[in-house]
Amino acid sequence: MSKRMWYHKARLVVRATRLLWQRITRGWSDKETWALDGYIARFAVPRLKRFRELTITHPQKFSDEEWDALLGDMIYALEVSIIELDDVVGPNGADWDRVERGLRAFGEEFRNLWW
Repeated sequence: MSKRMWYHKARLVVRATRLLWQRITRGWSDKETWALDGYIARFAVPRLKRFRELTITHPQKFSDEEWDALLGDMIYALEVSIIELDDVVGPNGADWDRVERGLRAFGEEFRNLWW
């Protein structure tokens, strides 16, 4: 094994050890911050879907139907955020207005995500 190959493998071991240590000590590693939007979306989507099933109330400014539709837009937008951007943009891609509306609503209504 060449010095260069040995050095590369040693660096991979050190990095994997550091990431493992971070997960053990703080519950997450720096690797998760590389594409934080996707990580947050993967975390939030299943929880938002369950929230939508369980919620028994809605903010005063929305009707039940409006709130349900807005939650649907949030879920759709976050699901699209998980997919590669190339799969989203284009004639066969996602409804980009709905994605923007869902992401905006997620930020604006974040404090109303409780039941």
